[in-house]
Amino acid sequence: MIKINKLCIILLLPFCMGASYTDPTRPPESILSHSEKKGLPASAHTLSLTAIFIYQHYQIAIINNQAVRTGDRISEYVVTSISKDAVELTGANDDRILLRLTPSVKQAI
Repeated sequence: MIKINKLCIILLLPFCMGASYTDPTRPPESILSHSEKKGLPASAHTLSLTAIFIYQHYQIAIINNQAVRTGDRISEYVVTSISKDAVELTGANDDRILLRLTPSVKQAI
């Protein structure tokens, strides 16, 4: 019984001391942020697509923790289309960006 108590104390000690740990399954920041899109306004780099819900008569996307539908505004963009894996946004100067749920994968040949 004493061995079990010592083990519990050893395992819980880092959590009690306020240690912060990063999630080992979290994707790298380069995938989470859309900063690889060059030539876009700074606000485009801060848009993050979290989820897409497809229903029979409408679609909902979660961008920056905000639920949006086609035609809604997010930042200075308008949601122009929502598909099963991406959302297209159009800006004031007809600049278009595509937010994907999963990053594009480049395959080595």
